Amino acid sequence: MKKLFSLVLVMSLFTAIAKADNGTNAPVKPYPLNHCIVCGMLVKGRTDAFTFVYHGQEIKLCDQSEKQEFDSNPAKYLKKLSNEAGKKQQNSND
Repeated sequence: MKKLFSLVLVMSLFTAIAKADNGTNAPVKPYPLNHCIVCGMLVKGRTDAFTFVYHGQEIKLCDQSEKQEFDSNPAKYLKKLSNEAGKKQQNSND
């Protein structure tokens, strides 16, 4: 029970930090993929995934070291995120 409470508390803090990083009171769009958009490894369900908000979009990477790669060309990764999320949505509608 303590572990569950701790997990909920940590997730609440991450959400609060994500909203604070967004710079607005607008809701943050959740990360729609199961994998990292930089390297392709699974991030869904990982408690050690590096999570941040970029222009109102939650981003999840395998670890903090990949943020430098994301920052080198964020437009590339946002386009990749949008394309892959669209494919995922289309597949779920079929």
